[in-house]
Amino acid sequence: MREPTTTGMAGELPPHDPRKNQRAEPRPGTAAWWLAQENEPARRRRRRSLTLDAVLDTAMDLLDTRGVAALTMRNIAEGLGCTQASLYRHVRNREELVTLLVDRALSVASSVPPGDTDWAEKAAWSARLFREHLLRHPGVASLLRGTERLGPNSLAGVQYSLELFIGAGFSPGSRTPPHRRWPPSSSAR
Repeated sequence: MREPTTTGMAGELPPHDPRKNQRAEPRPGTAAWWLAQENEPARRRRRRSLTLDAVLDTAMDLLDTRGVAALTMRNIAEGLGCTQASLYRHVRNREELVTLLVDRALSVASSVPPGDTDWAEKAAWSARLFREHLLRHPGVASLLRGTERLGPNSLAGVQYSLELFIGAGFSPGSRTPPHRRWPPSSSAR
């Protein structure tokens, strides 16, 4: 007697196969990834001295001293004096590491300036602060190109900028603040 066959297409997995229902991990830096990070329980860490901040600090030091090409899990582990496997308790892969490193760098731009200043001075202060950060860490600039900036620090920077410019009188469609438009509108004549 013959075995029953499936009526599906050739190469298709049977409906009861658990591999068919597995979901792919979201790509680091995407909105789905950031949401999963927020909802994921903290990973157990055996070694108390190794933290995500330590991993990111070492990655930044490596980026500053040896460049982007040297930003590997092996080199980071070597810099921390641990095994590569222990890094994967904090980041899943290099792409996730770069995403977190960029988001951390972008937090500098959303720092609130000291004192009571107008919108233009606040914008200039933030731009100078971020420029100084990029001059101290030139490797970060090359990482900015290839990542989606949807992390908490980058979104805080966008929110800060929007509040600053909308508070100054910009509207989403305007290119200059209302008090600096030229030529004056016909109603002002």
